[in-house]
Amino acid sequence: MIPVGGNLHETASITIDGVRPEIARVYSTSDDIAYGIGATITLKIEFTEDVTMANQGTLDLTLETGSVVDDQVVSFTVTEANFVIQTYEVLEDHESLDLAVKGVPVLSAGATLTDHALNFTSPNDMAVFDIPDNKSLDNLSDIVIDGKKPYIESVTSDHADNTYGIDTEIPITVTFSEPVTLGGSGNLLITFETGDQDDGVATISNIGSLTGPPYEVEGTYTVLEGLNTYTTPTTNLAVKDDGISLTGTATLKDDVGNDITFANAWTNFDGKNIIIDGDRPIPIEITSVTSVEGNVIDDVWNSTNTSVEVRVPLLLNPAPAAPEADNSLSGGTIQIQAKVNSDGTFTNVGSEPHDITGTEANTNFYADVDLPEADILEALGDDYAEDGYIFFTAIVIDNANNSIASPATVATDEELLIDTTPFDILSITSTDHVGDPADVMVGDGFYKLGDKINITVNFTETTGSLIDGEFYLTPNAPSANATRLSISSLTSGAASFTYEVLDNDEAHSGETAPYTSLEVASLALQDNAYII
Repeated sequence: MIPVGGNLHETASITIDGVRPEIARVYSTSDDIAYGIGATITLKIEFTEDVTMANQGTLDLTLETGSVVDDQVVSFTVTEANFVIQTYEVLEDHESLDLAVKGVPVLSAGATLTDHALNFTSPNDMAVFDIPDNKSLDNLSDIVIDGKKPYIESVTSDHADNTYGIDTEIPITVTFSEPVTLGGSGNLLITFETGDQDDGVATISNIGSLTGPPYEVEGTYTVLEGLNTYTTPTTNLAVKDDGISLTGTATLKDDVGNDITFANAWTNFDGKNIIIDGDRPIPIEITSVTSVEGNVIDDVWNSTNTSVEVRVPLLLNPAPAAPEADNSLSGGTIQIQAKVNSDGTFTNVGSEPHDITGTEANTNFYADVDLPEADILEALGDDYAEDGYIFFTAIVIDNANNSIASPATVATDEELLIDTTPFDILSITSTDHVGDPADVMVGDGFYKLGDKINITVNFTETTGSLIDGEFYLTPNAPSANATRLSISSLTSGAASFTYEVLDNDEAHSGETAPYTSLEVASLALQDNAYII
């Protein structure tokens, strides 16, 4: 039996510490939230007892930070404490839904971690660096790492494939890889390749609170005059190289504050065939206006005409340059307008414009537009009146719905005089006419064999003409010798004939009944001749 006061602990002071230090837990003192590029997170390793680094070196902790980049190593320096603290900075492309330690912490080359035994004079080396179950970073903290910069996945439009002209608004859809918010003062600027002219742009200012996927924002590109993808070679609407940027002090960040990158390749209107045509058709001059059917007289609209044909040039370049086709006119339209007299107001003729064919635009370089009489009369309405002049113009619109800058002018003297009053016989007289031979007699009286008598056919108008043939008059003298008289032109708008009394001609009211005074038995026109 050991006597009181004789035991070892009473006779000597011997301290036994044969327990090696171990890791108690690994966790973070930072908030359990998501962190973006540049954010710092405080990491803490606690030990079962105070430890220190026996020589130069570090305790290295490797974090799982995704597959794109190498895992991140965080190095701790240890100095006489039961814990160590270090910060981890999130770098680009680091990712984790729940930040975790990869493997076990390790010492750098040559380093030794010891405990505090005998005031560090006889320490126990740390030999096991395993983290206890449920005591690691991902068990004790819920930290999300998002080191991915947001980027644009695609720029496109849901507008139908077609050719679009000036002032057309084309909706633009931009799809992002994740939700983003526009901050600062400025906009997202989308610049399009629109030929040799200034580039077209769309600005988008309302970006935020995106739900999805897909994470989309909408903008509008308005076609401006002079901008196009239509000129040879024709191309489709697309974003220009390096054509996406931010204006002013604008920022575009994701939910953890990562700035957007425009370095990624995006799909650029893939599968779309949207063509921009911001060029108007050139100013033109109507080259001819022609009445059709019936008695066609230059620059006159008469009661026999049934329609009017207006010839409209279709060119890419103005005269006198060699004709060159404007391909954008094929599939376009021509709207003819008319008015009465120069002070009238132009009105559309017809309910539908003329559709321009490929042959008219690309081969003929003109279109002949036929205007039925009914459409002309309806357009002119109460302004339509005898002796007025009908003026025509044309509104040319290309297949992108671009209208000519100003209505077409009309070539000199191509207006039409309205003359629809019938040209009729007013009377038949025997009167003296300037230029009649001296032996031609006129008026009442008795005429003998060989006498010459003037017979004049007067019309309701004094400006008529005999066209394409002869005018015949047959007197009623009841003689087999009576002949048909003819003339080939009018004199001062009247038909002047000379009748010579022939053998056995008789026309008188005496001696034997039923003789009557000389009169005209018939009038006739030669085939194809007419008086107007």
